Amino acid sequence: MRLVVPEYYKEFRCIAGECQDSCCAGWDVDVDEEAQEYYKTVQGEFGKRLKDSTIIDEEGIRFQLCPNMHCCFLNDHLLCDLFTALGEEHLCVTCTEFPRYYEVFGALKEKGVGLSCPTAAKLIMEHTGPVAFVEEEIDEPIECNDLDYDLYMGLMQGRRMMFDLLSNEEIPFLTRLETLLLVANELQKCMDSRTYRKIPKVLEKFTNTKYATKQIGKSVKHGLRYVDPVANMQEMLFYFKELELVNRTWPRRLNLSLLGTNFAGMEDRDYALLWKEHWKEHENAYQQILTYYIYRYWMKAAYDEDLIAKVKFSLISTMMIGIVDRGQWFTSLAGLSEVPFEDEEEQLQRSTYDTPKYRKDPSIYEWEDFVWDAHLYSKEVEHSEENMEGIARACHEEEMFHVESILVTMEALFYE
Repeated sequence: MRLVVPEYYKEFRCIAGECQDSCCAGWDVDVDEEAQEYYKTVQGEFGKRLKDSTIIDEEGIRFQLCPNMHCCFLNDHLLCDLFTALGEEHLCVTCTEFPRYYEVFGALKEKGVGLSCPTAAKLIMEHTGPVAFVEEEIDEPIECNDLDYDLYMGLMQGRRMMFDLLSNEEIPFLTRLETLLLVANELQKCMDSRTYRKIPKVLEKFTNTKYATKQIGKSVKHGLRYVDPVANMQEMLFYFKELELVNRTWPRRLNLSLLGTNFAGMEDRDYALLWKEHWKEHENAYQQILTYYIYRYWMKAAYDEDLIAKVKFSLISTMMIGIVDRGQWFTSLAGLSEVPFEDEEEQLQRSTYDTPKYRKDPSIYEWEDFVWDAHLYSKEVEHSEENMEGIARACHEEEMFHVESILVTMEALFYE
């Protein structure tokens, strides 16, 4: 089997107790069956603790969470009691592998590190230039599959083209995003009609920058007839506030972003120019974030033939991180650094993870805050099956996520 990883993959190192966050807090820790079989053999006081701390139901096997949303084995020093008692070799797969992920396509295995880990997020967002992918042979069996060859090859060709597009700094960043969306929309038509062999011709058309720009112009002009970009951003924020919560402090980020969109409209040219200056400083990070999402999700369409949802999700995620960046930046600029807690439960579940140790002055919005918010978004969305399935449906059903709505909103957010 061939293994492919981003060039920065092997640079990742877990920093354990030095981490500003904890992968042992905020979400369920799923336990694989092999680990559970071993845990059932553990005797004594720790064996009893394992038994009392494990939930087994129709949703699977997982460890209980404490009221503050910490894993029941995370101690006061933010270290794992299970690791200490049983050793690294007896951690469950979730704890051993996080934040690594992988996808298998027959004879190809792709791996990466997820944006939901702050250390991995920093590694991803601080990478500069095109992302190279390292390939090697590994001693693992090829997995049988029923992938369509023409579809698989067409998607591979398309993703390579999108990687080249996203890293092409001669093309304005906004145009790269808009081209990506229109390409995916056209490829989806090939997939819906099962005319997979037309994919290379569609891709070839979009290599012509004039053609791509013309198509973008038409779509944006039509979208502006019915889409208010600021209202669409607000609708997106309200939508994400209603999703399943992983971290109770996440809505506060969204509230700050709503405060920013309400206080200063896009029609304020001076404000727009200040925002442009800010987001341009982060342009490389946005490019790396979007590349991460395209790498991780694009090829999944080889299985379910729903490429447009994958690409919309990738762009929506980049936009949401941008909208939160914009809201945090603006409220910092205006001296508004806090939104009150909504209830006692939120106060209880707040931890040092919401105010990282690096932050000396909460009124100042810095690079580390941007990385932190990107990882929080990923943690909130990508690690909830309910959220991921809901967004996939919304990409087809919600007007705010129509192709033209996304185009117009990107025009306003990433103002060139």
